[in-house]
Amino acid sequence: MDRSRPLELPPLPGVDYRMAIDASGGAAGGDVYAASIAHREGEAVVIDVVRGVAGKFDPVRLTRDFAALAKAYGIATVTGDRYAPQWVAAAWAQCGIVYETSALSQSAVYLEAVPLFARCLARLPNHARLLRELRLLERRTQRNGRDVVDHRLGECDDHAAAVCGALVLASTARPSLWSRQSFGAPATIPHLAQIVFAVLVANSREIAACLFALTRDRTLYVVDTCIDPPSPQLFDNVLARLIDLKRTTCAECAVIFASSPMVAEFAKRAQPAHVIDDLFREGSDALALGAALHISQGRVRIADEARSRRDPLATYGSEDALRLAALAGIAIAFDADRTIRSAA
Repeated sequence: MDRSRPLELPPLPGVDYRMAIDASGGAAGGDVYAASIAHREGEAVVIDVVRGVAGKFDPVRLTRDFAALAKAYGIATVTGDRYAPQWVAAAWAQCGIVYETSALSQSAVYLEAVPLFARCLARLPNHARLLRELRLLERRTQRNGRDVVDHRLGECDDHAAAVCGALVLASTARPSLWSRQSFGAPATIPHLAQIVFAVLVANSREIAACLFALTRDRTLYVVDTCIDPPSPQLFDNVLARLIDLKRTTCAECAVIFASSPMVAEFAKRAQPAHVIDDLFREGSDALALGAALHISQGRVRIADEARSRRDPLATYGSEDALRLAALAGIAIAFDADRTIRSAA
């Protein structure tokens, strides 16, 4: 615990922040709606913000307040438990923030955070309620030999849940290429482009699409993004958006790159598409290494419209479909130059 620091630390440029929440419905006498933001400093994890509201409150309005806080720290995805997951996800989505349900139970989150405390790697503010909740957590061994961690009867752990969630998120995060500072100021869609193209990636739940415009001076613009469950309308929308983008940028051609099943979907619409299964198999981590050079040299820009939707800058997991689509687009534009030219 750092007694000399303020309760909240301001956002800093170039820092990869993570946010965890412990949502509540706002009933009188109910649980606290808590949120916490953290970032890594070497092996240590710093808790930048701890906030919580108790008593009777409007959960929708409070979600908006927390969403504004997240955006101030460049955060576009927050994580929480399974409390009313559909309502919570919808409330955050209305604020332009993606809500992800943690794969870990709250007890498992506490157990994952134990090594950080044991190695003195968790740096906390002098927040009285948080410290009380952490100290009153109890670890018990069940008959099956498994350990569980929970608060005592009559106590609460909402601040502790949010803070330990943020600690675990930040401690397991790798630095992301897709930080806002890497791309400079928001860009506008170029008036003239040589080629416009779309990259579509599917995972087990959804399909992600990134639309790009490549100019003659070899600057690549991420123009638009979408991520939705598979549906005929999704393919229609991507195709319509790409055709419109070709018209508005006066591009010479419009090209689609996708995996084999989706190529067949575009064939039904009399639109040729190019299979890039081999590129997808390289995975996000390998593609990110190649993308790093182009991003650092300012060759990749993010248009305002792409930032206002599901933000590819804030995707982190190696299996995130939108991140893979964005990185594949960079590889197609620069590393696989002959591929896009032959496709054109």
